[in-house]
Amino acid sequence: MEFQTALALHLQQRAITTHFNKRLLDYTVQKDGSILLNFKDGSTEICDVLIGADGIHSATRHTMIKLATEEAQAAGNDELIKQLTRPGVKDPVWSGTACYRCVFPAEKLRELNPNHGTLHAPINVSH
Repeated sequence: MEFQTALALHLQQRAITTHFNKRLLDYTVQKDGSILLNFKDGSTEICDVLIGADGIHSATRHTMIKLATEEAQAAGNDELIKQLTRPGVKDPVWSGTACYRCVFPAEKLRELNPNHGTLHAPINVSH
């Protein structure tokens, strides 16, 4: 099961409102601690928790780093500013590594190789 699907099912079971098929532009943290979300379609939402699972070009990460940098500057925290503004933190930088993945029914694998290790335990492969 994909992460987004599992998360949506978990939240739905608890009657928590979720929004999909929207593009987040940015967000602001309100004085009361709530989070105001600004979407590309012009709509806004207010939430208590924002889960930043919006991909490689994450508006959530970009805004979080921007706000943290502004707070560090206001506090005069030069070390934190240095960490937050280094390449690859706010905007992703190509690492030279690619990841390929796919999902298919276990029955298909079982037909081809009934003793394959992934049928019995998770396997991570990296090179």
